[in-house]
Amino acid sequence: MNTKTFSAIHQAQQASRPFGLPALLRVMLPLTGALFLWGLSLQYFDLSGMTDLGLVSVAPPLLYVAYAVLILGFCWNLQDWRMKEVVFWLYTAVLISMLHGTPHLLYGTVRYSWAWKHVGIIDFIQRYGAVQPDIDYLAAYHNWPGFFTLNALITEISGLGTALAYAGWAPVVFNLLGIGPLRLIYTSLTRDRRLIWLAIWFFYLTNWIGQDYFGPQALSYFLYLVMIGVCLRWFQNAHPRLDFSRATEIRDVDQSLEEFYDRPDGGRPEQDALLMTRPFARMGIIAILVLIAVVLASTHQLTPWITLSALALLALFRIVLVSRLSILVGVLSTAWVIFMATAFLEGNLYWVVRSIGTFSANFTATLINLADASPGQALVAVIDRALSALIWGLAFLGGLRRFRHGYWDLPAVLLAIAPFALLAANSYGGEGLFRVYLFALPAVAFFAAALIYPGMASGRSWRTPLVTTLLSCLMLAGMVFSYYGKELMFYFTRDEVAGTQYVTQNILPGSLLVDGTGNWPRQYKYYELYDYFTIAEQDPEDRKRILADPVGQLTALMSEYPSAYYVVSRSQAAFVNMTGVMPAGSLGQITIDLMRSGQFRVAYNNADIIVLEYLHPTGGTPP
Repeated sequence: MNTKTFSAIHQAQQASRPFGLPALLRVMLPLTGALFLWGLSLQYFDLSGMTDLGLVSVAPPLLYVAYAVLILGFCWNLQDWRMKEVVFWLYTAVLISMLHGTPHLLYGTVRYSWAWKHVGIIDFIQRYGAVQPDIDYLAAYHNWPGFFTLNALITEISGLGTALAYAGWAPVVFNLLGIGPLRLIYTSLTRDRRLIWLAIWFFYLTNWIGQDYFGPQALSYFLYLVMIGVCLRWFQNAHPRLDFSRATEIRDVDQSLEEFYDRPDGGRPEQDALLMTRPFARMGIIAILVLIAVVLASTHQLTPWITLSALALLALFRIVLVSRLSILVGVLSTAWVIFMATAFLEGNLYWVVRSIGTFSANFTATLINLADASPGQALVAVIDRALSALIWGLAFLGGLRRFRHGYWDLPAVLLAIAPFALLAANSYGGEGLFRVYLFALPAVAFFAAALIYPGMASGRSWRTPLVTTLLSCLMLAGMVFSYYGKELMFYFTRDEVAGTQYVTQNILPGSLLVDGTGNWPRQYKYYELYDYFTIAEQDPEDRKRILADPVGQLTALMSEYPSAYYVVSRSQAAFVNMTGVMPAGSLGQITIDLMRSGQFRVAYNNADIIVLEYLHPTGGTPP
């Protein structure tokens, strides 16, 4: 063993002194300081001043100081081998709590109109005890009801009455749950604890997609991570690293340090192999994987197929011995679509087939037209694209550096490219590229972290924590714009919720609800009792006709129902003004025209929502 190897191991021995009071203070002072500053900052938000930049526009400087303290503490402690792994669990948990807990603590209401719809499906199941696959509205949820039936059961057992009681905390809970499977994946790729936790850290600093809210995608993504982690940990096939001469010396040092630092809590391949020789343990793990496959097939339309793509690639390259599991996932998912989701397939097969093979169209369908968006939203779109390019760029450089150190990392490469199969098959309602980014991110974050820690002997100078701190701050800056940038329309005030409650409690079944966009807390209760007409979802020509003559167009539609209402809210107006789906201010003008027509009365209004009731002409009644 050469001098460099002895020097590296000597430094490791010096760094392995007992964990004492100074180290404890170095851990707890930044952690408690960040929590204190974060809690203090929450009282200085003025939500009434929020602009189209979202929460960033009203966040006090104290919040960013709290983030900076947390980042500095994490990056500095990551460099110290004496630190217990629980330290990094704590820092990551606090980061998640700050990023994803802030909106709910400030709002006190559930974000995202989709989350309210999901609560509506659960309410439906609670009242009827079953789903209705052939229902006209939100049919996909009834055809893949796994998430909803589970939460209906939780809601009933807990006695909460409604899932609204806890739905707002879903982003925090799902992200906290994700730490475990992410660590499982990364410990299967490396024994370098610094690389493992920096990859987890980078993952949460760049996961801006926002698919962690209360819904099937968040649950299925967690299960996807669990399945991949279990397969890599307990079913991984032995595969040699690349052996080329200039990397041999570096690799020898890394292997020596791996043996020196190898701890029971980090997991050893020998221990994993021993576990898998025990029949009950092996049967238990296989049973868990089968159960996950069943839940995935019944919970989400997309995730099982991305899981299949990842498992198939891992099996094809003999990374993991799970060819039968990948076949099972494919069979279960196909069987569910054919036998359980028939009602949905009959009404939607045409656009599913039409999007197959249109890779370019599926790719660009996700990207908004910056010319139509508001100035703030155009900036947010540029920043989230830049953040995505940053993490992918770092991953490319990190992958090259790992390769030079003699590490093939083929499992991570395959996991990074597997989700792109989606774009060849489906645009997924314009969200395909977002989902590709989300499912590739665990592998991408690993390679990005590998740029800092490509091997066990790397990253030991004082410059390393400085670089990781600067990179983390840069990622955080992009994250707060990207993740918080649409809050003006994702946030529903208490007045908007009160108006929605009026609608669900006072409007007769069979009524028509007309709105500008679906972006308000509608459909969370008794949603199947009404018909819906959303102006923004109509064809462009139909929208133009409504904007040109809102009174004539809408009253002609409303006259066909025994009762009809027009609902417009602050969040709907924000959606229109920010996305450019209709001219800015058009919803307000429609409301004014309807009120001036004399054919509507104000049924309910407050500062953030107005409900207009259509008055049928005297002597005339609808059919």
